[in-house]
Amino acid sequence: MPVEKREKTWLTPPVLGALLDAAGSPRDRAFMALGIYTFMRASEIIELRWSDMDIINNEIHIYRVKTKQSDQLPICAELRYELLAWAKHYHDTQGEIQPNWYVVPSQGQVPMKGVHGQRRLVPTGDPPPLRPARRIGRPQRIVKNAMNRIGVGDVGDACHVLRRSGARSLFEELREQGYDGSVRRVQSMLGHASVTTTEIYLGVDNERRQRNEAIGGKTMFNGGVNPSANLALPGEKREISS
Repeated sequence: MPVEKREKTWLTPPVLGALLDAAGSPRDRAFMALGIYTFMRASEIIELRWSDMDIINNEIHIYRVKTKQSDQLPICAELRYELLAWAKHYHDTQGEIQPNWYVVPSQGQVPMKGVHGQRRLVPTGDPPPLRPARRIGRPQRIVKNAMNRIGVGDVGDACHVLRRSGARSLFEELREQGYDGSVRRVQSMLGHASVTTTEIYLGVDNERRQRNEAIGGKTMFNGGVNPSANLALPGEKREISS
């Protein structure tokens, strides 16, 4: 039996901004920013090294594990701001950044300290130490924890929420600007082989949208019903011009 197609849940740009602010650490914020503004898969983000980042020319060189292809993704202004802030924090805590270090590396345990007169430990308040030479083990926890903090923890797979929400937000933005190739632009960012795959991933049917916008409330045939006829629904008030 055919599977019912429904619009997939996605987070709007204001919610994505709140998600970034709910990050548990600067490292977590950088990870989510990369997902939101590049639409990369988690498996691609955790493999990024500083040698892949060309912030001067606003490009990120990636290798798409799933499709076995290399790509150069653009760094938008929002992501550039996030990456520069993260690079400063990285440098301040680790010293000179090495090209082979991971961009968003693993973190150590939360620093703890003993309580005077008690046999227990409490957090010191310092951030967990970065481990630049080790990749993240469970990146989905980064996103899920932030989603739970802002109350959207039930909208689907954590890391794919970033990818789909960023892609859908760009799609809607391009459509609002009247750009006809909105789906293809998003397709190139996602790295999909076909437009159909992108439409399914976004949960939209662009042809139906364009159909409804072109015909809904407008004249379909020349010589048909006069669209300016002064008709109204029962109970609807219609202003009559003199």
